[in-house]
Amino acid sequence: MNKKNIFKNAKFILIVLAFVSVLTMGFSTALGNDVELNINGKTKTVFTYEKTVGAFLEKEGIVLKNKDVVSPSVDQEIKKDMKVMITSPKSYHIKDGNKILIAEANGYTVADVLE
Repeated sequence: MNKKNIFKNAKFILIVLAFVSVLTMGFSTALGNDVELNINGKTKTVFTYEKTVGAFLEKEGIVLKNKDVVSPSVDQEIKKDMKVMITSPKSYHIKDGNKILIAEANGYTVADVLE
C-alpha cells in the first residue's frame, strides 16, 4: 500500500465515524424526553428514555411512600416536556373553637388542606 491509499482509507473511516456519531446522537435525542420533576416544590429537569412515569421514577431511584401523590399517574406514558409532580402529605394542626384537629394533607393552600 502506498501513502495515498492509507490517507484515503483513514479519511474515509473518519468521515464514516463522524456520520455514525451524528446519526446516533440524533436518534438518542429523538427517542428520549426531558421531564420536569417536581418533588414537594423542588424542581429539576431530567432527560430520560423511559416510557412510563413509573419506570422513570424507578430509574431515578425515587421510592414512593404510602400517601405520596404522583401526577400524572405512574401508568401514564412519558411525553415531550412532561411535568411530573410528587407531593408528600404534611401534618397540619387545625384549631376549631376549643378543639385542635390534626390532619394530613397534600395541599399547599388552606383550601387544599380543609378539603
